[in-house]
Amino acid sequence: REEPRRYAYRIVVQQEARKHELLKGELYAEVFGMLGEEQVSYPMAELSVEFGDDDVHPLRFRYFQAIEGELVLPAGFEPRGVSVVANSSTPRKAEVRERYPWQLQERFTRVGK
Repeated sequence: REEPRRYAYRIVVQQEARKHELLKGELYAEVFGMLGEEQVSYPMAELSVEFGDDDVHPLRFRYFQAIEGELVLPAGFEPRGVSVVANSSTPRKAEVRERYPWQLQERFTRVGK
């Protein structure tokens, strides 16, 4: 059943390295946009059950990790994009920050399904 403010999402985190060691860390993501005249952002943990109860999603992968689920946007909120911050603790500490424009696709295939 389709609901007007419900969207499926996929966040893919990939390690750029010559020698792919096991990477451990966490990912913070939020959707930013407009609520009326005000610029606001919502952590993914508030919008999606699959993202988890914490504001961060655990990362543990050698090549890539796909985080998938459904999110529900608040009424009146117009999304503009997604902001992500990935922090690794192993094999070395690093932080990557990125912002992506809000993009819709009609459908996508599930990774590993």
